[in-house]
Amino acid sequence: MWTWDFIADATMRGGALRMLSILDEYTRECHVLRADRALRSEDVLEWLRKAIEEHGAPQ
Repeated sequence: MWTWDFIADATMRGGALRMLSILDEYTRECHVLRADRALRSEDVLEWLRKAIEEHGAPQ
């Protein structure tokens, strides 16, 4: 099973910082850790697709 989470923070100058993490709960391996000023739904789907291509879909 994979878990994913969004983390929001701000830079010292007050700019937005968003992070996406996708983890395998069994192995505790981090498949995706992506940081950007904004994460669009298209970006999240693309990173999820890449993780599935690289690691295979979770059972």
